[in-house]
Amino acid sequence: MSEPVTSLLEQMLVEQHVQTELLRQIASNQVVLIQALAEDQGEDLDSAPLTYMDGTLCR
Repeated sequence: MSEPVTSLLEQMLVEQHVQTELLRQIASNQVVLIQALAEDQGEDLDSAPLTYMDGTLCR
C-alpha cells in the first residue's frame, strides 16, 4: 500500500479506538445511572399490600 493510504488507515484505527473507549464510558455511566434509579425507588404503589389495614399479614 502507498504511504498516504497506510497513514489514513492508521488514523482511522486510532479514531475507532477513541470512539470505542467513549462508548465504554457511556455504557458504564448508564449502568451506574440505572442502579441509582433502581435504589431510589420507594414502595411500589401498584404491588399487592403485605398487610391489611389492621396490621395482619396478607396471605
